[in-house]
Amino acid sequence: MKNSTAYVLFIVLLLGIALWSQVSRPRRFVWMPTYSHYDTQPFGCAVFDSVLSFSLPQGYEVINKPLFVLGREDTARVRNILVVSNGVELGMNERDTLFRMLERGAKVMLVATWIDSDLEDTLGVHFAMQEFSDVVSEGTELLPPCDTLCWAGGAGGYPERRFTVRSDFMDDGVYMMDVCMPDGWEEYWTKPGHFTRRVWAWQHAWMPGDTSRVRPVAVSFPVGKGELFWVQTPRLFTNYGILDDDHRAYVFRLLNLLKDAPVVRTEVYGDSYEEFIATYDSHGPFDYVLSQPPLRWAFYVVLVTLAFFFCFTARRRQRPVPLLPSPANKSLEFVKLIGTLYFQRETPTELVRKKWLYFADEVQRHTGIDLRDQATAQERASRLSEKTGMAQEDLLPLLTRLDEVLGESARRPDNEEMKRLVDRMNDVLRRL
Repeated sequence: MKNSTAYVLFIVLLLGIALWSQVSRPRRFVWMPTYSHYDTQPFGCAVFDSVLSFSLPQGYEVINKPLFVLGREDTARVRNILVVSNGVELGMNERDTLFRMLERGAKVMLVATWIDSDLEDTLGVHFAMQEFSDVVSEGTELLPPCDTLCWAGGAGGYPERRFTVRSDFMDDGVYMMDVCMPDGWEEYWTKPGHFTRRVWAWQHAWMPGDTSRVRPVAVSFPVGKGELFWVQTPRLFTNYGILDDDHRAYVFRLLNLLKDAPVVRTEVYGDSYEEFIATYDSHGPFDYVLSQPPLRWAFYVVLVTLAFFFCFTARRRQRPVPLLPSPANKSLEFVKLIGTLYFQRETPTELVRKKWLYFADEVQRHTGIDLRDQATAQERASRLSEKTGMAQEDLLPLLTRLDEVLGESARRPDNEEMKRLVDRMNDVLRRL
């Protein structure tokens, strides 16, 4: 039994150490863009949403509803929609709902690296793979390398400005076919039948003055009373993105375009945060064990074996110890029995003597007056009157009669006098 107990304790100790190492290990930053409202990692949006809730004047909320639901809810009101994701893919019904909302006056900002091909064809834009252009860092000691985003002059009421952006925030770029790049980014037409487009921001050209290699990263399309924005820098709209002054200024310039109505950010088109949590930071001791089927089944067998062992060895192996009732308090019954015995023997003198001994002890304990000394009854009555506040004329007959009864030479008290003497002593005790 002792050997098995030691074995179990050893196994439990090992499991406890493994669990402690799993729980207490430091949390590392995970550079995986989720854009989730619940993700506090660099490329989540928990901090980003919190900042916007205090910054946008008309209000800001995060919901989990698709566009066709928002379209039915917004028939009597207009809300601006914000989508932040790696990519946006819309079905035919959602695409129709999107344009109906735009016709009614809503503004929709799709912050995504790519959009589905049907929406591309509808808008007349085309997605192009692009390498990061390290223009700003050429000939400098900047680490990490940085690129430049250029804000169009006069766009949104802001002057032209260049924003320095680190390379890890840049992704593929978007460009439009058959576009002549003018000096100032005015509204222009490209192909017949396509929407009017306006470029709000673009990525720096690979070569200075080479406007043919310019890549727009923020484009708008007026539709009806509303406007559709496509912004290709979603990583700037994250917790880590708004920490930098340049990033934050660029993001708020874009969001300022939505300030005329309440803004709703929908997470339907983002990556699943639950899937991210399931694969997040999987480097603990238990993670590897559970990832291998043989080790995982061995671990389960150990747990089941320990559970059965505890169940079958936890039983008592000796006869039960009997429960003895605690002794009852018989003090009151004893006192009543003794009193009845003295009363039946017709010895009231003995009852007065027993009461006198208790009376004298209590008076001495509370007042310091020893009623058993050789002082006269007059002196003791005077001292006891000072302590109790009782009249000396009431105490003197009591003490005198008690001296007579205890002296064994005077007349013995009968039952009625015994009761009267006991009651008088109780009155004095209540005054102490």
